[in-house]
Order: sequence, then C-alpha cells, then structure tokens
Amino acid sequence: MATKGIATKAEQEFEVVKQLRSLFSSVHIGLWKAAELLFLVRDRKGYQSLGYDDFADYCEGEVGKAASTVHQLLKAYEVAILKYGYKPEDLPDPSKVYLISGIIEESPGEKDEWMQKAHNLTAADLRREKRNFVHGEENACTKWELQVYEVCVEGSKERHRRFDLEKKLQAMEKKPKKKKS
Repeated sequence: MATKGIATKAEQEFEVVKQLRSLFSSVHIGLWKAAELLFLVRDRKGYQSLGYDDFADYCEGEVGKAASTVHQLLKAYEVAILKYGYKPEDLPDPSKVYLISGIIEESPGEKDEWMQKAHNLTAADLRREKRNFVHGEENACTKWELQVYEVCVEGSKERHRRFDLEKKLQAMEKKPKKKKS
C-alpha cells in the first residue's frame, strides 16, 4: 500500500515538472516574440508615433523595461535569429544567448557548440565557460568583451568626474561668504 502512495506522489511531482518545463518554454518563446516586436518598433521608429524621440524612453515608458534590458534582448535576437537563422523554439533563454553572442559572432563555426552549452549549463556555469574561452587561451577576453569593458570603464570615469564636480559645486554653495570689513 505504501508503494502505491509513493508512486502516486512521484507521478504528481513528475506532472509538476512537466508543467514547469512547459511554462518556462512558453516564457522563452514569449521573450523571443517580444524581441521581434521591439526590433520592428525600433527599426521602423514606431516609438515616434507615440511621441517618443528616443527608443530607450519608449522602452521604459511603454514597455516598462530598462533600455539595457531591451538592448540585451535585441542583441540576442539579432545574432541568433536574424544573423544565424535559429528558430525561437530551438533557443535557450535570451539572456543566455546574449551572454555568448560576442563569442558566436567572433567564432561562427562554434555557434552550435555554444548554443548547446547555453541550453545545458546554468547562467553562472555559462559565464565561467565563457571566461575560460578564447581561442584556447585561459582567462582571456574576446575583442567584444574588451570593447564593452572599455566603454564601461570610460562611462564609469565620466560618472565619477561628474559626481566629483557636483560635490565641489555643492561644497562651494554651502560655504558662507566672507564679509568685507
């Protein structure tokens, strides 16, 4: 009798696993469809029809997503679907495709291998794998990663310079002016 209860419990849990897989698959397909629509809006400047001058403002105002999130989604879409013709149902989560998009562009002959890794690995393991890859060199970076790093560093320096200037201006405004006697 106990065996039947265990089998029934296992069957119930397996049913939950099937439902979860189906839901996550639907989410991935939905994200790829969203990427397609965002690509069309950006490409034909549809955001201007709604009064937005900037696509990033449109994304934040109408879609409720940060421009950086949409950029990553569009990069994954452009590389996997537009450039290499993958079908959305054959792709992992767009965030994983974004992680490997630079490698795929630099080494197109290895794209299927990297897509398989994106399917099978967790995002953390995929990042680790990516860090260890570049034409056989340990801990090297792709040209694309170096460009992103340079942009981030320069942007960070600029933010720090602006912040320092703002602090100096605030300090100057707070200092009482000396009266001449």
